Amino acid sequence: MPYIEGAELTPAVIEAMRDGDPAKIASAMGMDIIFPKNNELFIDIDDTPSSLRFYEAMRRLRKLGCNFVHTLNTPSKSGDVKRHMIVKTPWPLTPMECIAWQAALGSDRDRTIMELLDLRAGKRTPTCFFEVK
Repeated sequence: MPYIEGAELTPAVIEAMRDGDPAKIASAMGMDIIFPKNNELFIDIDDTPSSLRFYEAMRRLRKLGCNFVHTLNTPSKSGDVKRHMIVKTPWPLTPMECIAWQAALGSDRDRTIMELLDLRAGKRTPTCFFEVK
C-alpha cells in the first residue's frame, strides 16, 4: 500500500489504497499525480532539518562536480514546512538509484522505506508525487 502522509482517508481513498494504484489514489483524493522522468529525483521534505540536509547535500554534489539541478519546489498537501522538490540528474537512473539518491538528499525516511519495500516486491514504480490541483 503506498505511503501517503496526511491523506484524508475517505472510503474512496481507502479502496484505492487497497488496490495500490497511485492514479486511482490521486483521483480519489482529487489530486494530480506526477511521476519522475528517468533522470529526475522526487525529494519529499517533511521538516526544517530535512530541508537544510537537502540544500547541504546539493552544495556537496556541486563541489564534487555532479551537475544535479534543483528544478521545482512546491508545498506538499500536508502543509506546514513540507515541500516537494524535483532534482534533475545528468544521467538516467534505475529505480533503486533513484531511491538511494532521494534518501541521500534528505527525502522522507518513512516514504523511502515504503518505496524500497514496494520495489523489492515488484509492486509498482515506487516514486510519485500527489500534487494539489
